[in-house]
Amino acid sequence: MSATSRMQKAAPTTAKAARNTKAAARTVSTAAETVSAPRRDLDPAAMATTDALETAPPIQTKVLEVDPNWITFSAPSAVRNGAAQDPLAHLNAVPTITDPRGITALQEATRWLTVEQQVIGLPTETVYGLAGDARSSVAVSRIFAAKRRPSDNPLIVHVASLTMLEDLVGEAAITPVHRRVMAAYWPGPLTLLFPIRAGVLPPTVTAGQSTVAVRFPAHPVARALIAVSGCPLAAPSANASGRPSPTLASHVVRDLEGRIPLVLDAGQCACGLESTVLSVEDVARPVVLRPGGVTVEQLAVTLGVDVACHSGHVADAATPAAPGMKYRHYSPRARVIVVENSTPAAVKAVCGRYKRVGVLRTVSPVAVPGTVDFDARADPAQELFRALRWLDDQGVEAIVVEGMADAHVGRAFMNRVRKAASEIMDARAVTWAAVVSSTSSSTR
Repeated sequence: MSATSRMQKAAPTTAKAARNTKAAARTVSTAAETVSAPRRDLDPAAMATTDALETAPPIQTKVLEVDPNWITFSAPSAVRNGAAQDPLAHLNAVPTITDPRGITALQEATRWLTVEQQVIGLPTETVYGLAGDARSSVAVSRIFAAKRRPSDNPLIVHVASLTMLEDLVGEAAITPVHRRVMAAYWPGPLTLLFPIRAGVLPPTVTAGQSTVAVRFPAHPVARALIAVSGCPLAAPSANASGRPSPTLASHVVRDLEGRIPLVLDAGQCACGLESTVLSVEDVARPVVLRPGGVTVEQLAVTLGVDVACHSGHVADAATPAAPGMKYRHYSPRARVIVVENSTPAAVKAVCGRYKRVGVLRTVSPVAVPGTVDFDARADPAQELFRALRWLDDQGVEAIVVEGMADAHVGRAFMNRVRKAASEIMDARAVTWAAVVSSTSSSTR
């Protein structure tokens, strides 16, 4: 079943809520980005907005359910009549909302976005986004302030028609290579970089860079809201900066209640990981800057050339070309230990280091006795962030994540868990019986 089909079937819900072994472990910084990002990383407008948020009384955060099945899209009449040959003509489809509750919810969301220049929680097929009018410096500063997001971390702009994209970047900026991948993967979980068009977006959207990241979401609610409001929406994930991305409306409320006025609830996100970000500036060597819902292997087939994948490491003083490249992300309160090339013996050994430990299973068919278990084997990518949040809520000291093969969707999964990790271990590099023996007396 496709991601879009699964998403359309999702029902709205507010959702329920050591010592290192030197040969086996690679330790990374345990200083995760906390809810309080360094003030120096915020631009003056975002700092002023942050001050206002911190000193003002909390605002009421309203949650409105919107069933994706209330929304359909019709192709333009020229396409229906067979008059158009443009492979991108389907991107100008028009939404129809069939339920009055959906109309009311989208009207209220539009008012917050346009009249109030506010930001709201919005479902997409990847993760829930914190959406504001990308053309409004006020709305953009509110995005950074609500998330406490560093200002050198650029935003992705979401559009809902080819016309909106052309207005945003100019028709000349959309190259034949862009068009080829857009025809294959839009609407969907793929973000593309385009040269910016002077005077259209505030520089805070792009962190002052010469390119802007743009995506055309597949989720009916996101598509319909963008179309109804007429706003291209800047929308990073709707979580406090550094925390696991939200894949349920309840996750958004948990992180941002009192800081935003509205969350649209359309159930669990179908993909569960953020979009792939692709640069085609060098047409002979396209580069995936962040792996996601569209795989490197798929893009290589579509483009007919090798597609490189960025290492994911960006120098502290550098500005990342796309979100998700520089800062530590996706971290729960508990320590996250990633076991690469995982085996049941390795996972059991690591669990023995802690009194209360959670396990996120992607491979093993049987839970480790005495642990808090989350079985994500059916769809590890979709379940990753929900699992991290749920295990964290169980009060575990540590979360052991079974690694996946670093290819196809596993590449995106491993990118996220490595950024969340306090420790990364390779199951092939140690005798696990020795680890059990050496750590059995641990009081952690």
